[in-house]
Amino acid sequence: MTASNEKAAGAGKLLRGAARGLIWSVIVAAVLLIFFSLLCYMMPDPDKHLSAFGLAALYISALIGGIAAGKRSGIVGGLVSGLLLTAVILIGSAFKESGTDTYSPVVASLLYVFVPLAGGAGGFFAGLSGRNQKRKKVHAPKRKKR
Repeated sequence: MTASNEKAAGAGKLLRGAARGLIWSVIVAAVLLIFFSLLCYMMPDPDKHLSAFGLAALYISALIGGIAAGKRSGIVGGLVSGLLLTAVILIGSAFKESGTDTYSPVVASLLYVFVPLAGGAGGFFAGLSGRNQKRKKVHAPKRKKR
């Protein structure tokens, strides 16, 4: 295999892992948003908890997506998965109705920076488990027959 073929194979592995992480992120985010909305519905004043639960769902889903991506391609896969999730959120937010924003633009941009970092942290945790590392087989020495 030439060097360019190896780079292409590595990039394909990275993109497959990041796409897998993005899919897991979206699924987990949907489940968490439903759960947190039911939890907020049971509270006496749900308005003051909505943004906290929304951010918790976002970062938990980015972390889980980073773990799913990191099983294949490590911390870089988790970062790319987080970047893809951020892109999906930014594209989705372009279609929202105009209204009052909860955060200032500086705080909102900082919150968006933490999404890829959460994905990278998930990729780091998945890399610590050693599933994406190549392991060498260790052979025990042969015993002599008596």
